[in-house]
Amino acid sequence: MRNKKHRNALPIGYELHWYRIENVLGHGGFGLTYLAQDINLERMVAIKEYMPSQMCMREDSMTIQPLSKESEEDYQWGLSRFISEARTLTKFEHPSLVRVFNVFEANNSAYMVMNYEQGKSLKEILRSGYKFTEDELVKMLFSLMEGLEIVHNAGFVHRDIKPGNVYIRADGVPVLLDFGSARQTRGKASSMTLTNFVSPGYAPIEQYAGKSDRQGPWTDIYGLGATIYELMAGKMPEASIDRSVTISNEAGDNMVQISSICKGKFSKNLLAAIDHSLAFNILDRPQSMAEWRKEFDPKFKPVPLKKKKVKLVKKPVTVPTEKLGPVDDTPEEEVTTIVAGRGETSASFKSQVISIKSQLISLYSRQKTFAMIIGAIAIITLISLIGFQIDWRISQDPSVSGSAAEAEDETASEIEQLAMVIQEEIELAEPTLEETVADLLELAAQDITALRLMSPPDNNAY
Repeated sequence: MRNKKHRNALPIGYELHWYRIENVLGHGGFGLTYLAQDINLERMVAIKEYMPSQMCMREDSMTIQPLSKESEEDYQWGLSRFISEARTLTKFEHPSLVRVFNVFEANNSAYMVMNYEQGKSLKEILRSGYKFTEDELVKMLFSLMEGLEIVHNAGFVHRDIKPGNVYIRADGVPVLLDFGSARQTRGKASSMTLTNFVSPGYAPIEQYAGKSDRQGPWTDIYGLGATIYELMAGKMPEASIDRSVTISNEAGDNMVQISSICKGKFSKNLLAAIDHSLAFNILDRPQSMAEWRKEFDPKFKPVPLKKKKVKLVKKPVTVPTEKLGPVDDTPEEEVTTIVAGRGETSASFKSQVISIKSQLISLYSRQKTFAMIIGAIAIITLISLIGFQIDWRISQDPSVSGSAAEAEDETASEIEQLAMVIQEEIELAEPTLEETVADLLELAAQDITALRLMSPPDNNAY
């Protein structure tokens, strides 16, 4: 086995209690993972060391110290969470979850001792060019889903599911590794900002925000769905932060669905279930493993990812002026009506209706939130205008009273239909999602402009 080096790693041969460091297996934003020898039981183990490299460093004495006084509080909070969560993870027992059986403190840090799993990661298998069958994918998925369900029921989320963290053992059973990113989703920690460490392509948009109250089973469902997506398509899905840019610009979601890439290669239910897991909006995804599992049943009828929206028909309102009598035969400048104290012609009144409707449509496309309010005011005004004009026409010529009433009803009906269309569109809109994306992008832009590449300071890296 080739030795891996890392500037902050413990030296080869260093002893922690009865464990002797043999090699560095890997490193990430939260710490280092070692291959070690359990001297007492004469077996190999994997040890995860808490070491958030953005806020600490190792001294010559092997002790880890925060980089500054400002990062001391964050470091200690993270250390306490690491220990608490490691203790919880020792309670999880499932073939698809790496077994954690010890945790201890040393060197002003903490260490999580796990079973050393031998096999190949999905990342390595992907590089070899191996193509998974649908049966293999579903069996792998269900085993991982069962394990994650245990984790979720305990109030945790893994938060870093990707091909590199899923190992396939010699017996073919998938094992989910690296719980260093696992975090609680309820309790005291839920109100605090989590360390913002993400794997682009596998992390959903809520992980970029960092708040634990926005993360849950649906977060891991996205990561697992993205992993299977890559196994099927041969490439990872579009990163959620990139998707957010096109969505916030009202250019649509730029991720190509797996049902389009692999149409005909896998069953419709499998393709639909993976697409569902990768929905951008949290509420558009399955909310639990149990809920998601049902979608793989051949009898399950896939639910469309998005509701069908009513399209605004930019057809001008036609006012049936021919029903108003001989007014159109009179020169326009001679037919002046007094409406609400202003001089208006019948022809200009028709233009006014069309103009206001066009403004409503334009306003709606620019500012959906206020369209309904302005629309309601405009509609009331239009109906009043129609009423005033009809009353005036009747006072001038009682013979047009019947046709005028019909015209009023028909025009009012068209305006009411416009109001219904606008209301249906607004009800189907998702301003909360757009606002969330906009806030995230604005925050990132401010930080980058100010050269704050970590926000909050010494915590989250964009």
